[in-house]
Formats: sequence, structure tokens, C-alpha cells
Amino acid sequence: MPAINVVISEADHKKLQEDYEKMSLTWVQQGRTSAPPPFEHWAGERLIGATPVSAEEIDHMRVFSAIEQLITSLHVHGFCLTHVAGRTTPPEKSAQEMAQALAQHFELPTHYIKRLQDVLAYYQKSPDYLIDGGQGKGMLYSASAIEAAYEEFLDRTTKALDHRDTERAIGRVEGVTALLVNLEVMERETAKDKTQAFKLLARGMKKS
Repeated sequence: MPAINVVISEADHKKLQEDYEKMSLTWVQQGRTSAPPPFEHWAGERLIGATPVSAEEIDHMRVFSAIEQLITSLHVHGFCLTHVAGRTTPPEKSAQEMAQALAQHFELPTHYIKRLQDVLAYYQKSPDYLIDGGQGKGMLYSASAIEAAYEEFLDRTTKALDHRDTERAIGRVEGVTALLVNLEVMERETAKDKTQAFKLLARGMKKS
């Protein structure tokens, strides 16, 4: 590739050097393992584009870097990013909404939304992962785990109705369901529907 000589004023050269130092500092703060581009390459691209780095752009880079480092270093300190919206809301949708909220709060340009979404989507864990950590060991009772235990409880209670007092079984189901409502694991309307369905089933089996 042929070399191109560009003659610029001393003031412009000084401004380019200052912008390059700012870019290099931000590059290191972002935790990149590679070295920043050489000054000559970087300056050439800036001159061709005629778009020097603004203070606002530097601030945006720093904000994004801070959010990214927070998310990517959670596991180092014993934390993790968990998606707890349940099966009705896809993790990708939650990541997008969170990215939009962060970009709006920190007044970041819209092109940062996709970058934030990618970071959130990549590092988030499901409640099921927290239950066994991928190793079959109980770590944490999440809402999904409690829901699964509740369904198992309903199944066992239903199967035992032929040799168990019906009203006592209904009372147990009502008590457990009320507890889940108090823990905000289950909606009140859902709880009513489940207990009513169990009552009809249990009393119907007794009559037959």
C-alpha cells in the first residue's frame, strides 16, 4: 500500500495527540488485552473521517465500560445476573428492555443498546442453574423451584385422596397455596383457581 503524507498544523497535531491519549486510556480501562492501534493508524482514520473524538463520546465509552465490567465481574465476587421473570417472558426480551432502560438512564446513544443487550444476554443465568449450579447440588430455592415443589405436592396429595380425609387434604392445599401467595411466588387469582380446582376434584372423588 503506498504511503500518503498529510501535512497538518501544529495545533491540529497536538489535538490529535490529546484525543489519542484519551482513547488509549479508555481502551485500557475497558480491560482489553490487545494494545491500542498505533498513533499513525488511528490518526489517519480520524483525519479521513474528519470526526475527532468528543468529550461526550469519551464519557459514553466510560459509562458503557463501567456497566460491562460490573456485569462481567459479578461472578468473581460471588454474585450472578439472574433472569427471574419466569417462563412467560423470554430472557432475550428482558435483556433488551434492561438495555434500553440503562441507555435511557445514562443518556447513551441508541447504538449502545445492542451492545448492552448482548452483554446482559450472555452473562445472565436461569433460576434452574442457581438451583443446582450445573452440578446437581442445591444452591438456592428460586420461584420456579418452589412452583415445581408445589405441583409435586398437589400430585402426591391427589393420589392419596383415596385413603386420606378429604377436608383435611383440602385444608393442607389451601394452607400451602396461601403461603405461596404470601411469598409472592403465586398470584392470588391463580391460587384461588388452583384451590377451587382441587376442591372440586377431591369432593368429586369422594362422592364417586
